[in-house]
Amino acid sequence: KSSFAKTIIKKIEEAYSIEAAEGELGYLTSILRRKSYIKNNGRKIDSIEIQILINEFIFNLAKEMDIKYYLNSDLFDLLENHLKLLIYRLSLNDSVVNVLFDEIYQSYPEMFEIVKRNLREIEACLGLEIQPNELSFIVMYAMAILENRSNTQSKGQVRLRIVCNSGSGTAQL
Repeated sequence: KSSFAKTIIKKIEEAYSIEAAEGELGYLTSILRRKSYIKNNGRKIDSIEIQILINEFIFNLAKEMDIKYYLNSDLFDLLENHLKLLIYRLSLNDSVVNVLFDEIYQSYPEMFEIVKRNLREIEACLGLEIQPNELSFIVMYAMAILENRSNTQSKGQVRLRIVCNSGSGTAQL
């Protein structure tokens, strides 16, 4: 979110011919870090091909995990939005660090392989390899989807609300 804050500050400086005061960038970054963007209907993807590849990735991932994706549409929508943001970040040469990477990698190494295998076409289209740290977020969504499938098959219903500053993927997991 710091690169997003830098872009905002730069555009404001250019638009109003001013120079941002010292500390403004840090303050704006801290505000953005407290925000979570779940719905992403306004973002345009540069290519319809990328949109198709994202949908194919989700379809193939669901098929490989033996999940009917239309039954978990909310979680798959979150995954789709995450992939759009991931591609946008990669276009800016930006990435995020998942503080839970080690734990996720140790707990779900098979899912890393499944996700990586299904991302090959997106990587080929982008001309780059998606790094393990970024993969770990996608794995979190996949495991949340699997967990949701397991929970929907159980008879008891548990109701709870999770508030998480790491984003919806962490909360869903």
